[in-house]
Amino acid sequence: MLLCWLGLTLAADLPPAADLDEDDTRVGDEIQRDSYGSQPALEIIVTDERIVQEARKQVEEQLVDMGYTKSRRRDDRTVYLHETGWRNKVIIHDDGWMYMRKRPPHIKKPNVPGAWWDGVPVVEWAPCLLNPFACVSAGTVAVRPKLSEQDKERVVETAGRDVVEFADAIAGRELAIKIFEVIPERLDAIWYEGVDPEGDVPYTSPEDRRRAILELWISRTDNEYGDAVRVAVEQYMLYEIQTSSNPYTPEEIAWANATRRCQRELTLEESPW
Repeated sequence: MLLCWLGLTLAADLPPAADLDEDDTRVGDEIQRDSYGSQPALEIIVTDERIVQEARKQVEEQLVDMGYTKSRRRDDRTVYLHETGWRNKVIIHDDGWMYMRKRPPHIKKPNVPGAWWDGVPVVEWAPCLLNPFACVSAGTVAVRPKLSEQDKERVVETAGRDVVEFADAIAGRELAIKIFEVIPERLDAIWYEGVDPEGDVPYTSPEDRRRAILELWISRTDNEYGDAVRVAVEQYMLYEIQTSSNPYTPEEIAWANATRRCQRELTLEESPW
């Protein structure tokens, strides 16, 4: 019910924000403000799942180009190992951040290019019976600390930008879920049912319900994510409450502006476009 009019205010670049909360202050989508009269309009980029997957694929392709292969999944992260045993392993978390760890000593497949057994299951490990040391890698343990740090810097310089874009895509996706699904459902519950899904106190009168929604608008953090949620709440106020038989009074709006902790002013005026 709310998707149409929310789309008029929040520019959703589809296809191109831990549950992302408006308190999240990580580097993310830029906010652009244009002046339309006295009330600035907020424009923020949100993304969908496909964009997140494409961003992650770009990170993986960068790692593959550097000689890494996907080794295993562990809970909410993926481990990538380099074909050269002494290099650090790379871990990518599902929530969009990367870190590196030293690789411990490990068993490796013997490297005998051109041998007839190369690539033959089980048989390709046969040289380990003749020379066990040929199948053991000291990992990163035997590497000088300076060389290990240089290896980390190389990975960051090559894949760092793609990792940031991956994190931004996740932030945009979570923000889209919040402003297009979570917030409208919560506002509907307060306004039409008198119940806040995140609270225990029922709202029996229109005045109580209007006040609860105003307090939700006021409570958002003064950052780009908080502003995005405020815009969604404002549009709900404008198109659902102000068009009802129990609209906000000038006194209620004045109270919200006097109480707010953000730069954005509540006016409940329709955009001229």
